[in-house]
Amino acid sequence: MSSTPSSAEGPERGGIVTTATDDRCLISNVHEGYAVEYVHALRRSSSNTLLTQLECAFGMVRGTLNVDTRLNTFKLASNLRCMFEKGWLFFIPEKKELTKYLNGGKPDLKYDGENQISYKYKLVASPELFDFPILRTDNSQHIIYSYPFTSFPVLESHVHPVYMICHFGQATESTPFAVIRANPHLLDELTMTAEIYERWTRALPSPEFLANFAP
Repeated sequence: MSSTPSSAEGPERGGIVTTATDDRCLISNVHEGYAVEYVHALRRSSSNTLLTQLECAFGMVRGTLNVDTRLNTFKLASNLRCMFEKGWLFFIPEKKELTKYLNGGKPDLKYDGENQISYKYKLVASPELFDFPILRTDNSQHIIYSYPFTSFPVLESHVHPVYMICHFGQATESTPFAVIRANPHLLDELTMTAEIYERWTRALPSPEFLANFAP
């Protein structure tokens, strides 16, 4: 087993883009035979109030935001899924994606099953994982990464960035600062992510929007 990369190796190793297939954990890259499970980025338990706010922010018709879409689901090993759902692990989109939504851009959340787009993410952890190493398998190499995972490779996934932004916002609620302070190497991206979610969820939908409900 390879040793943990040093921090000096971070920029080179972190520049590698790793694409996960549907039957593997996005983080560890283990096959689904090793207790790999589906997980939602935007929670299935999200309230109707939140979904309505997001639909309004996204320029959608009320009642049309699909939580069970493929664009919101992916696979993680069972232990990593638990940490993701607790809000200890996050996937942060590229700055160009964040800039688009910070400038008021609207997402296209249509999925036709054919023209699949992939997005790049950086893995981010909360301080709760300071003593938790992550083992990842790439090209038959087993590499251990240590907190704060600055040398972890860039990940590529079909999950749409708006759902990952929502996961960060939901998990950190109104206090994202602990995660931001613990990851100064992604200060801009994390600050932008928190601000985007706050903008999406602070505005009240108009009566006209609320009256237009999808059949």
